[in-house]
Amino acid sequence: SQREREREREREGGMSEADETRLNSGEEVFLHVYDLSAGLGAALSPFLLGKQVGGIWHTGICVYGKEFYFGNGINIDEAGMTPCGVPQQILSLGKTFVPEELVNDLLLELSATFTPESYSLLHHNCNNFSNEVRKWRENVFNKHRVKLTVY
Repeated sequence: SQREREREREREGGMSEADETRLNSGEEVFLHVYDLSAGLGAALSPFLLGKQVGGIWHTGICVYGKEFYFGNGINIDEAGMTPCGVPQQILSLGKTFVPEELVNDLLLELSATFTPESYSLLHHNCNNFSNEVRKWRENVFNKHRVKLTVY
């Protein structure tokens, strides 16, 4: 049967057909953008800062149904279900062809740099974290796709 062939394939160290199909079709990656001031930043910034700002921005990267963001260390929530509320914008960053396990490896690697103690509102924040993941996605996710399809 189909299921028996899948089990045999997995025992031999291969991927299941479902995993292989998902890997070949890719997984969409999104950037969620939140205004933590709920519009007050734009309204009050000319008076408080002397210049107009659009908001107090927070970002998170979404892939495999999870949202990854930096605050008190690296946080993981169900995509769109963070304490930040509803995203003001959802931007597509393209697709990844990297298995979820490698994304988890990246997060483990980044957790050494993005610690609760290292957080700085102006210099080392959620936007820096999102940018690091975005750069990794562009550099590694695409290279991994090439490696997977060359064998």
